[in-house]
Amino acid sequence: WVIEPTSSAVRYLGYPLYSNQSQLLHFLDDIKAKIKTHSIILRERHLTVRGSSLVANSLLLSRLWHILRVVPIPATWLLEIKRTIRAFV
Repeated sequence: WVIEPTSSAVRYLGYPLYSNQSQLLHFLDDIKAKIKTHSIILRERHLTVRGSSLVANSLLLSRLWHILRVVPIPATWLLEIKRTIRAFV
């Protein structure tokens, strides 16, 4: 029985169970893409600054708050997320 290595990590309760760095980066890229896509969709609502900051914290960053407890995040990746959120707000 041979198990082929995959590029994506297994997820358990939303957390990645990764065995190498490329699986972690693939997982983080998926999260980043979801946040960017969701911010583009929500930008069309033309919210106030207060409304957009509330939406950013509760809807866009909720995935990030969930995984930050367990997953080590590179600083460069976090800067890209900050840029996305600042562009949204």
